[in-house]
Amino acid sequence: MRTTTFDYLGYFGKLVYDIVLLVIVFQLVCRFFAQVQGEINGVIASLKLTAIHECGHALVYALQNTHPEFMRVAITRETRGTVLRLGYMESNVALDGRASRDQLYWRMLLALGGSAAELAVYGKQFEGSQEDMRSWGEQADRYLQNGFGNVLLIDDGKDESLRHNIAAFNTLHAEQITIINQFMRDNVTLLTDMAAELRHTGVLDKPAIEAYLQRVTIGAGVPTFVITN
Repeated sequence: MRTTTFDYLGYFGKLVYDIVLLVIVFQLVCRFFAQVQGEINGVIASLKLTAIHECGHALVYALQNTHPEFMRVAITRETRGTVLRLGYMESNVALDGRASRDQLYWRMLLALGGSAAELAVYGKQFEGSQEDMRSWGEQADRYLQNGFGNVLLIDDGKDESLRHNIAAFNTLHAEQITIINQFMRDNVTLLTDMAAELRHTGVLDKPAIEAYLQRVTIGAGVPTFVITN
C-alpha cells in the first residue's frame, strides 16, 4: 500500500509566493497605467495651453480696421531646426518693410497677445514665448528709433544713455502690457471658446477666425489701429 504525506509548509510557502508575485505585478500594472494617464493628461494640458496662446495672437487682429487676406491658426507638432513648434498663428501681414506708427504699435501688441492670453486664462504665464519677445523687441526698436515714443539717446557708451534707453523700452513695454492684458481679460470667455474649437478642429482659417473677431469686446482703454497698404 502506497502512502504519502501532504507538504503543508511547501504549499503555504508557494501560496504566499504567488500572492506576493501577484501584488507586485498588480502594482507594476497600476504604475504603468498611471504613467500613461499622466502622459495623456500632460498632452491634453499642453494642447489647451497652445490653443489659448495662439488664439490670443489671433484675437489681436480685431484691433485692426481691416483684416489680411490670409489668416490661419493651428495646433501642430513640428520641428524647425532645434525648435519644436506646437502651434502657430500666421497671416500675410508682413512684419518688415516700411510701416506706419499704427502698424508698428499693433505688431508689438500682436507679439504680446499669446502670453497675455495665458495670463487671462491661467492667472500666470508659461515659457515658450522667446520668439514672440524677439519680435516685440525688433518692432519696439523701430518704433522708438523713429521717435514714436520716448526719444532714444545716441549710444555713446555712457551709463546715462544706456539707462535712459532701457527705461524707454521698459516704459513702452509696461504701457503695452497694460493694454493687452485688459483686452484679454475683457475677452477671456471668447478666447476659451475659440481655443476649444481650435483643439477640436486642429485648424481655424480666416472665416472661422473672423467669426470670433466680430464678437470681440474693445474696452475704453484699448486702442484700435488704421492699417493701410
